[in-house]
Amino acid sequence: MQVLLLNTGDNTKDMFSPYHTSGFYCATATKGFLSLLILSSVAINVPLNTYRNWFSVTYTTVFDEFRLDKYLASRSVFLDPKDILCASVLLYHFRIFERRYGSAKFMSFLLGTWLLSLVIELLFIFVLHHLDFRLTPMPTGPWGTVFAMFVPYFCEIPRVAVMHLWGIPFTGKSITYIIGLQMLSSSLESLLLAICGLLSGLLYKNNILRVQSWLRVPGPVSQLAAATLGRLFHTPCPNDLQAPIGATLELQRLQHVERLEQQMMWAQLARQAQPPAQNGGFNFFGTRQHAQAVEPPEEQVQRLVEMGFTRDRVVDALRTTSGDTEQAASLLLTN
Repeated sequence: MQVLLLNTGDNTKDMFSPYHTSGFYCATATKGFLSLLILSSVAINVPLNTYRNWFSVTYTTVFDEFRLDKYLASRSVFLDPKDILCASVLLYHFRIFERRYGSAKFMSFLLGTWLLSLVIELLFIFVLHHLDFRLTPMPTGPWGTVFAMFVPYFCEIPRVAVMHLWGIPFTGKSITYIIGLQMLSSSLESLLLAICGLLSGLLYKNNILRVQSWLRVPGPVSQLAAATLGRLFHTPCPNDLQAPIGATLELQRLQHVERLEQQMMWAQLARQAQPPAQNGGFNFFGTRQHAQAVEPPEEQVQRLVEMGFTRDRVVDALRTTSGDTEQAASLLLTN
């Protein structure tokens, strides 16, 4: 897993908070991906609207005419204004995963789930056609990538009930699910694409057939993107990450709920990373640590020290997480 290494100073915890509302800070890949989707959608709908038919694909287009190029193009651009609006809101919410995992791993997730969803969609279309189930032209856009992110969103982001309506709990995550339901409820074809996206997310998250190893952005490509597009879409650090953002009591209450969800998420991660209590000293998490703990490699220590933490805290975090650099960074950023 990739760990984002920055010299963050005293506000490190808030800068890397997955729920922080400071726009696209620490979410460069999300900003670039979303910008390209919006610009391409506007271009095809306004100045290039004569090419809209080129993105319409059916069974005949793919399996009889073998126009895979048209199919790939149709899975890259949203043409329906409702779809691009819903997808934009969802991607903005899902930027928390880039902040958690780093841009390189997040881009690999986008690429991997996009390719997996393409294969699953083609398989579904082929099977349904031979079952005499005729589909209309499929909605355009990277549906698979958008809906694949619901899988880690459901599994990794804790929920805290805000209110109950007719006995149904509503949480800070409910609005995201409602937008997703609105997006897939347009047609049967939309539902099919959403299901394919969820399946691709499950396959990638659980690393079925080791898909994370061969469906990933190569290191040199990632570095090149960071040096070029990364500079173009970079968002500077906010002036005051501690300043309250909510202008009304309702917004402030929602912010408070988000902070509670964040604390629960990191507390859960910390509990999973803690070794059994043994005799010895205490680390900075308050848990006992074996007196003869093996010293972590100096290279790992230096990587985390460069983030602005003291050496003692870095060593304690690496011991606590059994040398897992990413989990150690997560613990340091939240304590």
